[in-house]
Amino acid sequence: MKKFSISLIFSIFGYKKHSSECYNNLEHTAMAELLLIIYMVPVLIVFGLLLRLVMWIIGLAIRLTWWLVKNGFMLAWKVLLFIVMMVIANLRATGPRNY
Repeated sequence: MKKFSISLIFSIFGYKKHSSECYNNLEHTAMAELLLIIYMVPVLIVFGLLLRLVMWIIGLAIRLTWWLVKNGFMLAWKVLLFIVMMVIANLRATGPRNY
């Protein structure tokens, strides 16, 4: 029976062994996996921190947008109400027109 030892990480990334390579030994494969894990841990930590930062910025942008829209509609309503009250006050102050 032939020994077959392709590691899980190398098989996920589509790494295929060739007969000319020296990675036929299980120890070399384990060392390569260990180096890959040592490399990937800080990369994943930085990726996670950047993802949290982006999600925080998106949350702030959504809250700012909601606040601006809400206050914009409130201001527009107050301006409209002010204009209507000025028109009504002008009509009452001048009295009826006798043309």
